[in-house]
Amino acid sequence: MLIQFRFQNYKSFKEETVLDMTATSQREHNDFLIEKNENRVLPVAVFFGGNANGKSNLIEAFFRMIYSIIMTYDIDENQDLEANPYIFDKSIDQPTAFEIVLAIEDIEYKYGFILDSNKIHQEWLLQRPFKKSSTANYKKLFEREDNDIKLYSEFKEYELLKSLVKEKNLFLSILGRRRENIAKDIYGWAAHTDFEMFDTQNDQRILEILYSDKKLFEQVKREIKEVDNCIFNMKIIKEINRLNNKFIYKLETIHKIADKEFECPFEIESSGTIKLFYLYYKIYKILNRGGVLFIDELDSKIHSLVLKHIISLFNDREINKNNAQIVFSCHNTWLLENKLLRRDQIWFIKKNNKGISEIYSLADFKDVRSDLDYNKAYLSGKFGAIPYMERKK
Repeated sequence: MLIQFRFQNYKSFKEETVLDMTATSQREHNDFLIEKNENRVLPVAVFFGGNANGKSNLIEAFFRMIYSIIMTYDIDENQDLEANPYIFDKSIDQPTAFEIVLAIEDIEYKYGFILDSNKIHQEWLLQRPFKKSSTANYKKLFEREDNDIKLYSEFKEYELLKSLVKEKNLFLSILGRRRENIAKDIYGWAAHTDFEMFDTQNDQRILEILYSDKKLFEQVKREIKEVDNCIFNMKIIKEINRLNNKFIYKLETIHKIADKEFECPFEIESSGTIKLFYLYYKIYKILNRGGVLFIDELDSKIHSLVLKHIISLFNDREINKNNAQIVFSCHNTWLLENKLLRRDQIWFIKKNNKGISEIYSLADFKDVRSDLDYNKAYLSGKFGAIPYMERKK
């Protein structure tokens, strides 16, 4: 589970920024929460804010951290690292920092690194029991300053692997790819983190997975049939491509009109249906195995009632049995509903007149009652993070 994401000096986020998935002490909708070892964790976090205020940058910051963990194992020495600092003052000459706090089984890990485009400046990994009543401090597993790596506890056995680390390699990436001890679990968590932000789909790979995973395909089909009542069924056809003698996969929808069935190529369906198909693939993949899914502008091409249904899948403990989480940005203020979301699940992003983004939660407002009309209050400017009105003050 993701407990916390912390970063600094990435694009429009100059100052240290913290997304905390730990539930506050508020009492409404406690049945939504993931509870483990006396800890209470949020399964959903949604960001609202005006255009160009930093919503996409926050999600991209998390993507860049995960990408660095996965890909710096064998990065080319001539390739730049993904730092992307705030550019409007001297911060452009400063490194970018990322840190995550994770819970895997009964252990809490704190892992982070500091980098610029040329090298890794610092890297660290710590652990402690994931139990609210525990008074244990974090125990160091390794820490790094430039290429000087100090190993502690059970990590001392990796002394020989330190020689593999170059200035652009993350030590965790090298250990994770080699499936070494604790590192493989953290690396595996990162590898299973999913994103839906660039509107690109590896159709053939997804169709191949769905062709083999009948349960997952049935879950996706069920959701699509609920959205489009003309779609009676769906099927994936596996064929040989005669040009290269490799398998290809074709998705077809079966429409039932006046008791007659019509088979259609999936490409002719609406753009909304196509988006939902690939989106539900990612959603149920995460729900079935656990993990976290980040989505930029979830509401694009999707009806408000479908959005509410997606949120309910993660908030429902009977459905979300593997402690999956979803973090997404959104413009649809109809989701600002106290029956749908807890106050600590609602976040806002705004940008000041220096172009610096900041985030804060609805739970930070002490005078907000749980029966308040969040949507009306937000659009009236009560919580900030809206276009135009902030500039008129």
